[in-house]
Amino acid sequence: MTTIPKPYSRHSGITLKSATIAIGLDPLTVPGVDTSDGRGVVAQSLLLAPLKLQIPSWQPEPSDPSDKEHTCEVWWESDDGPRLLDTFTVGVPPPAVPDFYEREISLVHLRSRSRVAHLYYTVRSEGGTTFSDPKVTITIDLERPMLLSPNDILAFQVPPAPVLDDQYMLDHQPTVFKLPTYNIEAPGDRVEIYLSNSPTPPNTPADGESPVDFGTVPRTVTLDSDAFRRLNSGPAYAFFRIFDATGNYSDLSMGLPFVIGGGLPAPSIRPPAYDDQLIKRDDARAGVFVRIDYPGWSASAGHQVIVYWDGRPIPAQAVKKIPFEVEIPWPVLRGNNAVLAAQTVQVSYELMGLNPSPTMSALLAVNVNLTIAGQDHLNAPALLNSTLAPVEVEGSTGTNLLVDADRGNPIRVRVRLFSTPQPGDVLHLFWNSIGPVATYSVKAGDVAGTWVNFPNVPATVLDGLALTAHMVHYITSNGVNEQRSPVTTLNTKFLPLPVPVIQHTLTNGYLTCRSQTKPVNGVEWSMLADGVRWLVAANANIRVDDIVKFKWQGFNENNWNTRNKNVVFEQSLQWEAANNTAAGAIFVMNDYDAVLYPLRQFKSATGSYEVWRGGVKVGESSLAYVRIDLTYSTGCYCTPRGVVCS
Repeated sequence: MTTIPKPYSRHSGITLKSATIAIGLDPLTVPGVDTSDGRGVVAQSLLLAPLKLQIPSWQPEPSDPSDKEHTCEVWWESDDGPRLLDTFTVGVPPPAVPDFYEREISLVHLRSRSRVAHLYYTVRSEGGTTFSDPKVTITIDLERPMLLSPNDILAFQVPPAPVLDDQYMLDHQPTVFKLPTYNIEAPGDRVEIYLSNSPTPPNTPADGESPVDFGTVPRTVTLDSDAFRRLNSGPAYAFFRIFDATGNYSDLSMGLPFVIGGGLPAPSIRPPAYDDQLIKRDDARAGVFVRIDYPGWSASAGHQVIVYWDGRPIPAQAVKKIPFEVEIPWPVLRGNNAVLAAQTVQVSYELMGLNPSPTMSALLAVNVNLTIAGQDHLNAPALLNSTLAPVEVEGSTGTNLLVDADRGNPIRVRVRLFSTPQPGDVLHLFWNSIGPVATYSVKAGDVAGTWVNFPNVPATVLDGLALTAHMVHYITSNGVNEQRSPVTTLNTKFLPLPVPVIQHTLTNGYLTCRSQTKPVNGVEWSMLADGVRWLVAANANIRVDDIVKFKWQGFNENNWNTRNKNVVFEQSLQWEAANNTAAGAIFVMNDYDAVLYPLRQFKSATGSYEVWRGGVKVGESSLAYVRIDLTYSTGCYCTPRGVVCS
């Protein structure tokens, strides 16, 4: 009788002779999860994909061809009972026996609900079933912390009265807050605290964080009291958000109000100039204002204020109202730096008349970036920079002139590069104030004063051939600020294409039931039954193989006022050599119900065509105008099927 040994972990050290059911396999591991604390909280990032498991290989594994496969089952036990998560078999090598087998807990199981689960696996062989030991505990938390009331706020354990000042910070280091009750309390919970001088929650990093102290009633959290020093004097607020060990977090709370004591509060920058937390040239063009607001002032007290911007003073101004605003002129805003750079400047003000000696406010840090792509100019911060080189448009007969010979060819636009170009600077090309229609990005090695070309200027910029002059300019950008170049006037001398000619007689400009048509190839032609005929005459600007696209457009009145979007008929043909010898090409609008019926009673239409060459529109005709009245005095109207009376 052959004895089949039980499988054991290769590291377990347990003898191979065993009962048919035993405990002795090494526990599985969960990469990325610390299971040593007995909780094994699965981080939020690991709950977005199937959770990896590592099952150590065991000994002995099947090695002889006669050995049967081992079956490994992965289980968990939770409050709803045991659940089989995965099954796999191990047979005789190859492949080689790995150090561990990697398996997964599927998202269906993983995200079924919050739970504490105890993971283990079994190996079944001819010798029986062996269990891993000990079970490995993981905690899956899909529920985020929530306040019991949206109005719940922090509370100082020792309220600052009347204000929170330096002495309070020294006496309460760290500062302890009482935390309101929330829905789910668990080890590893922590709180982030945000401070602001505004009752609106700040969109900034937390000013501090603290684990929840579950040893106190109510629960408490702490904050380094030095965090309060970042606040300005005056009203202030403390907000908080609860995070659990998984990474779930609550909504941001409402603010706990308190008052920071000290000297004069720091100024602010008047909205909307500083909404993006950065002073740029567009802000300077709109006007940058320092706002001063202090409830201890009286506008009638005769106080004066001096604002300092990066140490540069603005002449003293009388305080006429509260809040009071002081505009920062461009020379003070820019300073005297030869080379501009992004910087953070300190802004403050000095009040005269409140105390026997002038009183200085707290500082406000302001981010400023006045850098530009290109050289600066005397009219800064105006957008138009007359020192930028204008663009040149290269035509076949000269600069800034396009003629018929240029149709269908690439539009070549170039410019001499501005001073100190930097990789990442961009030039945006605008055509008749529309755009950008093309863009050039400065590359490493580009040198000031050299020619650069705007690539892929679309031929559509020349649409609307009634224009004989086009206005072209560009805007430089370094990603922060922009400058606009002077305008280049591009002249165009395109020969207009002749208007199409309707091939029917008109009565006072109207197509009527009596409109006549010359016979076609000796056969009588009915405008109603056979269609409305238009002639596009041969022209030197229409070449063989060009595509001519004809368009009939209906209008709701007899004066071409309002387009009828439902009455549009288009037809295209390829121009052939025969069209030149035949004096042109005929287009037929041969759908009475679509072309004429909606316009039968005192309406109007236009006929026009475009010429396309190599996929590019190279010309278009002016509009031909026609009125339509197919009615009789009786109210009847004519159709291809006879006269209809309604």
